[in-house]
Amino acid sequence: MKNIYFFEKLSKILKIKQDIGALEISDNVIRYLNFNGKNWVLNGVRLAPGIMSNGEIKDYKAFIEALYELRRQIFKNKKSSRKLNVLVTLSSIDVYTQIFNLPLIESENLQKSIDLNLKMIAPKDISKLYDSWEIIEESKQFMRIEVLASFIDKKIIDDLTKALIETNFIVRSIEFKNFSLARFMREKVLNFDKEKFYLVVTVDDSGIKTLILKNGKFYFEYFSFWNELGANEKEILWSKFESGFNRHLHQVINFYNSRFNEELEGVFLITPSFRDKIIEIINSNFNLKVFDIILKDDIQINPEWFAVFGVWLRSEISPKKDKELNLLGIESFLGFMEHQIIQFFEFWKLLLSFSFGIGILVLFISYLFLSSTLSSLKEKTSAITSGKQAAEIKTLQNNIEEFNKLTAMIKNIENNYLTRNLILEKIVQKVKENNIIIQNLSFEEETKKINLLAVAQSEDDISQFKKSLESDQFFASIDLPFSEIKSSDAGKVFSISFVINPSKMR
Repeated sequence: MKNIYFFEKLSKILKIKQDIGALEISDNVIRYLNFNGKNWVLNGVRLAPGIMSNGEIKDYKAFIEALYELRRQIFKNKKSSRKLNVLVTLSSIDVYTQIFNLPLIESENLQKSIDLNLKMIAPKDISKLYDSWEIIEESKQFMRIEVLASFIDKKIIDDLTKALIETNFIVRSIEFKNFSLARFMREKVLNFDKEKFYLVVTVDDSGIKTLILKNGKFYFEYFSFWNELGANEKEILWSKFESGFNRHLHQVINFYNSRFNEELEGVFLITPSFRDKIIEIINSNFNLKVFDIILKDDIQINPEWFAVFGVWLRSEISPKKDKELNLLGIESFLGFMEHQIIQFFEFWKLLLSFSFGIGILVLFISYLFLSSTLSSLKEKTSAITSGKQAAEIKTLQNNIEEFNKLTAMIKNIENNYLTRNLILEKIVQKVKENNIIIQNLSFEEETKKINLLAVAQSEDDISQFKKSLESDQFFASIDLPFSEIKSSDAGKVFSISFVINPSKMR
């Protein structure tokens, strides 16, 4: 265990593995979870009524203050501007989901078919929505796939990501609670069989929610709010709860029986109170087995943390291989990837500078030692008569010459490194100033020519970017073929080349 903890910390220090936490955001609370290689880090901030409603920020200033309070907890009341990478799950939000089937076709045509279906089933104008999809079942026997699509209002996500970025949280993905809970069940519940069908019933302060899990994946959700059961009363009579619970579960089971031929394996019940009484209701009215949730790996965590734990499990998948549903806008995701690259280069920039410094110091000390030795030998030259001693002096002089060459070579390497770093910083500055997203960058060493493939929101941004380069003496021979600008879902894709002016590098 100690070795695992050591290598976990080392990989994070060396930026081999980026540290990623998890956030659950609901109308009532924000929860943060992370694992430091040794212990679980759990922090939470309750939200006052009115700050959020149905997942939408209503009081932006108060929400920002809640995020800062969460950061104070995470850093144990120490001031820190360090950016925190997070995966986000949303609990109190209206996310529209729908499942559709497609024939098993090649990837390029598959993407086109899915895009067409997304436009057809979108609940409103798709330009006002963020959409995402995931293949939840693939049948080679019947040559078909089952796709889960999800839609959410752009404004809700944009406001959330804006607030998180403002408080130094960098978002990699956004999903909804049902997805996170399904991942937790299939990955961390010992008595959960991924090949079976289950109901997961959650009773909490918002109401009764039942999920259908098929092959370990989220398939369907049905929700009953407390005001539907108690007519907006502060307390609900047990008789009303019992009848409302029975009605709720009957509707879910009727839906299940209309869709599937397989029998339900049973029910997992998640509730902070009245567990025995609710189990009694299920046993008395339904032919369903109720399972206790037995966690793997000796995990000890309260049920209200299951969803945020579930989204944290997504951190074990690299962004490149992550094909699961993600409601984060493309610009925010590219911002996350840019932050990862900058973090990586910043660390290695520091490490290389430190290494060069140590190398030069060692060579300088060696130089002093060899120079001192040579001076001492020169003083004794008049006394040296042996041809063997003269040869040794000659060898020593050759070593000093080699040393001087090595010192010059290291200095040249350092200069090349600093030059490239300066070029990169200049380009990143221009890109950020003009809202440009880099897709590919190449540098020709001999000609000092930069070739850039990038994305902008409009041709005006591209023109401004070109003018910005032309106004800077650092850049020359700027070539931007406007005829080759293409449109894509991410914006306007263009290529541009320019030459670095060597006389302006320093």
